[in-house]
Amino acid sequence: MSQKALSRIPMIGLELGNQKQREKIFLGRAKLLLQQGYNKVRGETVEITTAEGTRVIINRKFLNEIRDMPDNVISFEGALEETLETKYTTIPAEEYLTTHCVKADLTPSLARLTGTIDDEVKYGIDTELPQSEDWTPIKLGPRLLRIIAMVSGRVFIGPDHCRDETWIKIAVDYTLNVFAGQRAIKSWRPIWRPFVYRFLPEIKQIHVHREDARKILVPIVQQRKAMQGKWGNNKPDDMMQWMLEKADAWNVKGDDRQAFQQLNLTMAAIHTTTMTVTQILYDLAAMPEYVQPLRDELNEALVQFGGEFDKRVLSKLHLLDSFMKESQRYNPLGFTSFRRKVRRGVSLSDGTYLPTGVTIEVPSHAIAFDPELYPEPQKFDGYRFYNMRKSGAKDADRHQFVAIAPGSLHFGYGKHACPGRFFAANEIKLILANILLKYDLGITNPEEGRYKNIEFAHQNIPDPRKDLLFKRVA
Repeated sequence: MSQKALSRIPMIGLELGNQKQREKIFLGRAKLLLQQGYNKVRGETVEITTAEGTRVIINRKFLNEIRDMPDNVISFEGALEETLETKYTTIPAEEYLTTHCVKADLTPSLARLTGTIDDEVKYGIDTELPQSEDWTPIKLGPRLLRIIAMVSGRVFIGPDHCRDETWIKIAVDYTLNVFAGQRAIKSWRPIWRPFVYRFLPEIKQIHVHREDARKILVPIVQQRKAMQGKWGNNKPDDMMQWMLEKADAWNVKGDDRQAFQQLNLTMAAIHTTTMTVTQILYDLAAMPEYVQPLRDELNEALVQFGGEFDKRVLSKLHLLDSFMKESQRYNPLGFTSFRRKVRRGVSLSDGTYLPTGVTIEVPSHAIAFDPELYPEPQKFDGYRFYNMRKSGAKDADRHQFVAIAPGSLHFGYGKHACPGRFFAANEIKLILANILLKYDLGITNPEEGRYKNIEFAHQNIPDPRKDLLFKRVA
């Protein structure tokens, strides 16, 4: 990386001390530092010292020109390799067949699969959440992980295995260990990582879970292959089947490789969806005034379309969609987005030079709190995007939960934006809708307000130690 080229980009936070001191401070004050940098140097590209070294923070006005740069210049995969520490966790940065099938098969199938997803959601809620008509406290995270593992499993590997306790445990534990392994390896300075990773228990556990998954998934792959052309009208309608049928065309060879694609897809689906749903339910529990309007919207849509959840019902849930998007704006899973690795030095339109090797990011949380984009940004307004969509503007659809724009970057931007966001949105809506229709929600000390998140470097995590109160009403 050219330090001379970087020296022309202003650095924020220099007053906090030397690089080592700034790295440590970033762990606990990343949100504040990124917000201060955004406010201080509006329109400029700046440097900031993070816990992972120096990063270049790009203003949103450059997003479209960077989005259109080829991957051998600005690399999504290179940044993901760095984020996931793929050399040590051995998680593939990009599975092209998986991404293709999510876009070409899963997303177009969502209308057909809505009833199937809803059935699994109902089963998960009935088996994992309290059935008492008295207020019952639970730790939400472990329950949601299991529900989302079952729902994802139903769509990814089919009904015969998604409720299998062995599979659920593997899916949940693997997901948790991948991110534990990522954190464990990042706790060591880069010079030591090639030597210590083999001895880290979190890294070892990733391989244990992978072997356990292989014992379950490889026989399913082999059975599916043996049945090719023999299914008749009973052919499975899930991601595994779609990916098996396209594996040769995408040069995906070997039963193990095809099995592990399912495991890594499951990991990606479980982690972000669980965190997102937890944030939304914490918001709902702290702001019960939204519950009845949301229930009224749900009941009206269900009555209009025959009483069962389908694509038409989900498309009518504008207030729920707005509440989800406002929760995501206010309580994102991370404070930056659009992370890319510069593979070949390049100049931006204002003359700023990005040298080879630097990692760039966009301050998505600071952007989401920009009053020029969102009036009264410090106020949580569950109707914010509902009212924007009702405004009649020609671009009203860009205010949907799944929409991506330079002012809404939680799903990324450009060709590498999260391909599974449409499935995730439907899954989240069905989970929330079923909970809203069956439960009242509460927090343990309402007078203290909404549970505070745990902020660690770029990450913004709903506090897993808190109890959420459930009371069955239907």
